[in-house]
Amino acid sequence: MHAAYNRAIGEVSDNLATRRSGRDRGVAEDQLTPALSWSRASLTARWRSVRDEMHPWHRNVPIHAFRTGLDNAALALKNFSESRTGKRRGAKVGFPRFKNRHSRQAITFVELADSVDHRHWINPDTRTHVRLMLPQRAGPRVIPLRRSRAQTGTAHGGCGQSLSAALRAKPSPRAAR
Repeated sequence: MHAAYNRAIGEVSDNLATRRSGRDRGVAEDQLTPALSWSRASLTARWRSVRDEMHPWHRNVPIHAFRTGLDNAALALKNFSESRTGKRRGAKVGFPRFKNRHSRQAITFVELADSVDHRHWINPDTRTHVRLMLPQRAGPRVIPLRRSRAQTGTAHGGCGQSLSAALRAKPSPRAAR
């Protein structure tokens, strides 16, 4: 997650520094280096264009990790921009900082999986099993058996690992008739 986040923040930071130095040297506004877009879509497009050469190991990591990092970078840049222009209420927000491997790590999975039972989910795209680390007694009270599909799930790392999911009920076979 922090590889994509840091790459996006680094690109924006370098672009702002280049534009600032150009202004300091007296370069006309129309001659400056073009400003980068801070939207999630443009950050994702730039990440995809360099990920194979800069991060050849990216295929060994779930795409959700990079997506989460880019989402967080876009949100942090949006908060900074809105704070700077006065659109955001509250205390001023500084420019986003780089994250290291000791930073709070979280990955948000989208369209995670179908439930098999209260301790396992199957990802329908890859047919991989996800084993949930739930208390033994949590059982079906936590995740309804065979009647749910995880829309999003956020996994937090660290000493205590957890997975929280937003569930959506699957349509019953009788309703499809």
